[in-house]
Amino acid sequence: MNKTLLIGLCLWSLVSTGAAAPLQLTDMTGRTVVLSAPAKRLVTTYMPATIFTLSLGLQDQLVGISNQDQRQSLVKGLLAGRSPVQVGSRSAGINLETIIGLKPDLVLINDKKDGARLAEQLQQLGIAALLIKAESLEQVQQAMDLIAKATGHQAQALRYQQLSGQLIDELTRKLASTTPVRGYYGNGGDLYRSVNAQMYQHQLLELAGITNVAADVPGFYPKINLEQLLRWQPEMLVLEQGKNGRLAQQLNATELAYLSKLPRVTLPSGALWHMPSPVAVAGAYYLASQVHPQQFNDTDVSAVVADFYQQLLGQACLSPLPDTKDPATGAPCKHD
Repeated sequence: MNKTLLIGLCLWSLVSTGAAAPLQLTDMTGRTVVLSAPAKRLVTTYMPATIFTLSLGLQDQLVGISNQDQRQSLVKGLLAGRSPVQVGSRSAGINLETIIGLKPDLVLINDKKDGARLAEQLQQLGIAALLIKAESLEQVQQAMDLIAKATGHQAQALRYQQLSGQLIDELTRKLASTTPVRGYYGNGGDLYRSVNAQMYQHQLLELAGITNVAADVPGFYPKINLEQLLRWQPEMLVLEQGKNGRLAQQLNATELAYLSKLPRVTLPSGALWHMPSPVAVAGAYYLASQVHPQQFNDTDVSAVVADFYQQLLGQACLSPLPDTKDPATGAPCKHD
C-alpha cells in the first residue's frame, strides 16, 4: 500500500475515533449522564427547559414539549410554526409512552417533584435525561451551558452570558446611587404567596433595586399571613399577572386597604419574567425602570429590552412591552 495513503488512513481513523468519543455530562443534581454523540432529538418536560432550548436555537431539534408551552406567545414565536408533540405536564403527569415513541436522544426534566424518578425510569429504558435546577442567574447560565454542551451549541450559551452580563452591568451602574425600595412580590394565583431568597424572582427584585420583605420566609412560594404582610410595611407591590381577577379581588378586601393604595408594578402579560429563563433578566431591567424612573430619564427602556431580544433570540418583537418597535421597519410590533 502507498505509504502516503497508509498515513492518511491512520490519521482519518484517529479523527473518526475522537469524533465518536462519548460525551460525559454532569447534570444539575450531580448525576452523570453519557451521550454517544451530541443530542439531535430533544424533549422538554417543563416550560423553562423549553425556553432554554429555544434560546439556544434548537427549534428544529425539539421534538417534544410540555402541554402548556405553545400557549405562550414567546414559545409560539420561537417555534415559528413548528409543532412538537405534547408529552404531558408536571401537574397532569408526564406521558412516558409518548416520550419513548419520540425516540429522543435527550430529555430535559425539572429537578422538583417526581423529576428524579422520571429520569431514573428513562435511564432504565436507555434514554438519557438531564435534571435541570435553575433558581438563580448563575444556575440559569449553568443550565444554558449544560444543554449547549449536550447539543454542541456552546457559542449561543456564551452569547447569552455576554448579553445578560452587559444588561446587568448597565443596570447596576444606573442604580449605583439609589436606595432600595421595600417591596412585596405577589404570586399570580394568590397574593398571599410570595418568593424567598432561594427563589429566582428574589434575585430579579434585588437587581431592580427592591428589598424583598419576604426573603427570610421558608418554602417554595411561601404562604404569607395577613399579620406578616402588614407588619412588613412594604413600600410597593410587584405582581404577576393574576388569573380571573383573583389578585384584584384580594386587594379590594377591607383588611388590605393599606396595600391597595401602594404603588405597584404588574409584570407584562406573556412576559414569562416570573420564571427562570434567559429572558427574565430583561424583566429586572424593566422593573427597575418602573421603581426608579428617575434613573432612566435618558433611556428608551422598550428599545433596550427589544435589542436584548433581537440579539439573543433574533426577534425584537418577542419583547412583551407594548410599545416595542420592529427594528427593521420602525413600525410598532403586533402582540397577541
